[in-house]
Amino acid sequence: MFTESGFHSDDYWAMGGTQKRIDENEVILDDFGRLRCVANMHESLEWLSKQTKKSLSQMSPSTVVKLKEIPITIINEMTEQQFFTNLHQEMCRNIEALQDTANTCLLMLHLEIRVHCFYYVLNTLHNQFNSSTNLTVDEGILKLNKSLVQFHELCTLNLQKRKVNYIFEGLGHLLSAIFINCCQNMQKLNDQAKKRLASDLFHVQQCLSGLTRNAEPDLDSARQFFALLYKNTPEEILDDIVRKTGPRFKELDYQNLLALFVRSHPIYGNEPGTLEKYSIRLREIMVDTRRLQ
Repeated sequence: MFTESGFHSDDYWAMGGTQKRIDENEVILDDFGRLRCVANMHESLEWLSKQTKKSLSQMSPSTVVKLKEIPITIINEMTEQQFFTNLHQEMCRNIEALQDTANTCLLMLHLEIRVHCFYYVLNTLHNQFNSSTNLTVDEGILKLNKSLVQFHELCTLNLQKRKVNYIFEGLGHLLSAIFINCCQNMQKLNDQAKKRLASDLFHVQQCLSGLTRNAEPDLDSARQFFALLYKNTPEEILDDIVRKTGPRFKELDYQNLLALFVRSHPIYGNEPGTLEKYSIRLREIMVDTRRLQ
């Protein structure tokens, strides 16, 4: 049986995955015919595993005894070592292997859709995001939305509902983390780029929430995070932390946002020591907040 444990630290993925733009040679699997085969293989192998296990459990005790009396010699292909077992144990081992392979297929789909999220968002935000364009939504975001829709259709038609939920659960949190962590890689944002970034987030949220029937509040948080760039001064960003009765984001996230704000500002960006001054104030606020908790 597949498990969701270990896949709720998507922000850790984002921290490690947003350090550089994904190279064009690092191709994602966008052949949905092949992905459909993976989904079908999962369901087929899981069915075969369950049916074989059921048949084995329904055997008479005398048959089981006879199976256990049939010796088998297994040769490890890697080490060429031999070990001895019996037919019953070998059948049980092969049933487990079938289920493990089925789980691997489902895990592949779970991971592949997350790779798509990284691929399209990173290549959008790292590809001269501040350059002049009349687009209200970036092409990479439109491609991501198309990919999410195709993925959801594929999974809905070929997998059980609980497995579709397993694959799509947490995507909003992951996308939010990717956008926020990309803040450190943006050189400057003009007003047009800020609006386009807000539009990108809005369209991703609309698409994903339409598929999952969930409001995806994590993407709301990302939009609120970047809305701080519309403040007039760094003081107003820091005041927002105090007025909101505490930080809503990590200290590193605020630090990256302050740095982006200063880089993008025509005045603060040319004043030496500005970022250092507000970084110290940010640290003081965060320390005071932790003391009160």
